[in-house]
Amino acid sequence: MARKFGDLIRETRTRLGIGIRRFADEIGVDRSYVSAVETGKKPPSDDFITRTAAALGFEVEALRTAAGRLPGDVMRVLEEQPEELVALVREHFGTYGEDLLPTSQLALPDVAPSPVAVANVPPTVQIIKYMGSKREIIAFVVDGIRSVLPEGGTLLDVFAGTNSVGFALRQSHRIFATDIQEYSTAIGRALLRSSASLPSPDELWAELEPHAHENQARLLEYVGDLVERESDLLSTDEITPEVMARYAEFQHQWPHMGNLAEANGDHPAPLFRKWIERRQQDCRLTPYALFVMYFACAYFSLAQCIWVDSIRYAIDRAFDPDDHLYWISLASLLHACSYCTPGPGHFAQFRALNGSAGSQDIMRYRNRSIRGYLREKYAELSQHLTRPVYENRAWTADYREVLTPPVLRNIDGVYADPPYSFVHYSRFYHVLETLVRYDYPESQYYGRYRGDRHQSDFCIRTKVADAFDDLARPVSAGRLPLVISYSDTGMIKLDEIVAICRNRYAPGGGSVEVCEQDYLHCTMGRRGDKTRQVTEHLVICRPG
Repeated sequence: MARKFGDLIRETRTRLGIGIRRFADEIGVDRSYVSAVETGKKPPSDDFITRTAAALGFEVEALRTAAGRLPGDVMRVLEEQPEELVALVREHFGTYGEDLLPTSQLALPDVAPSPVAVANVPPTVQIIKYMGSKREIIAFVVDGIRSVLPEGGTLLDVFAGTNSVGFALRQSHRIFATDIQEYSTAIGRALLRSSASLPSPDELWAELEPHAHENQARLLEYVGDLVERESDLLSTDEITPEVMARYAEFQHQWPHMGNLAEANGDHPAPLFRKWIERRQQDCRLTPYALFVMYFACAYFSLAQCIWVDSIRYAIDRAFDPDDHLYWISLASLLHACSYCTPGPGHFAQFRALNGSAGSQDIMRYRNRSIRGYLREKYAELSQHLTRPVYENRAWTADYREVLTPPVLRNIDGVYADPPYSFVHYSRFYHVLETLVRYDYPESQYYGRYRGDRHQSDFCIRTKVADAFDDLARPVSAGRLPLVISYSDTGMIKLDEIVAICRNRYAPGGGSVEVCEQDYLHCTMGRRGDKTRQVTEHLVICRPG
């Protein structure tokens, strides 16, 4: 049974183009453990099954059954009425042999390796690690939207995030995806727009490589000796206290946008001051050096930042923003940054070199290949991005700017998944926002946040009720259905949201209903509170 379960995971992972290293990173376990489960040497833990289900698109209960762990209610029936249960299984599925199967094999006569076949859920693609992702409950959300949206109708997703909902519906509906964050728009244009054909990963890299090496060579003229010094520190076989101290000192001395005034030593602070002043006037001056001057020796190594800057330069040089390849390449670079930083997957703050174990973990991430992760993600996207049926759109705007009559006249329904925490998402993903905008912003505080980062009214307790009313009012006035997704751990109680919606929909003869589903929400914490059991509510508003 363990081997059959492992074969199922490996075959599904391989079919989706996900390498074992990246898969282990996605679900937060060691690569050797994944290998042991796939080869049947170790049984999967309950936590492994839950995380794997979310990553590969299975229903958790279906995957537990595939592992030989029958649901509790089924086990009780088996214990109390074994003959009836066996007869029922044979009635529906036929007889698999003369002898009865052992109980552990009863659940897996022939489990299909395709996650869609097992889970019967819409397709999902993960670009970045994202706290608000709806991947695990995508079928629940999509069913709610389809209950009010006609087949082939146009859906306006006003808090698109990673565009998982739009991607799941792109083959059956036209999607208008908007978000206040530009990294969301970049992902949306990669996932939702059409492309006749995509080049192979080698062909894509052949387009990018000359430009990337051009920018890289120019940066190395100024910091090449420092890259070599960093490489010597990161490639050491043993992380001794002496190595840690030397690397900590190297990091501490590195100048960045937030400390250039007082930076000194043999690092290039004077040069960086000139570069930033000029690039804030013209952000496309070369060489591209934003990540080197903002995030090196913090969220990434210096060498990684040189690769990020150089690939970003290559994307601008190789492709026009009207070209689908521009956005697919940029989305793949977003993915590489999300998975090569030694944090929990977001950028609220970077990890400090504290203790031997933590330092080893940081150095392991600092040796990851930005180029390698980009190529791997692009390879996956090139296999699974089929031409959508409709001409979809993605653009950057606040929801209040979008919910206007000119836009609403051209759509058939609105989906809204607003922030529900007091923590602003712009704090968690500012590095990705800066990668897309590439505009050399002001840098603030320890986390090196953007000075202009967005503050959502949905994250402010005194403003959240008005924010929901600003959402429901124009949609109801346009006599359009509205589906709101919201957690039971949010800033406002469900009853208040329902009351706001009924106040807008009931006078016109409309209705408001609530559906809910429990699921394990990823908090993106590194340890302890990595996941949390929450209830997701769908508030479904229908016009009269």
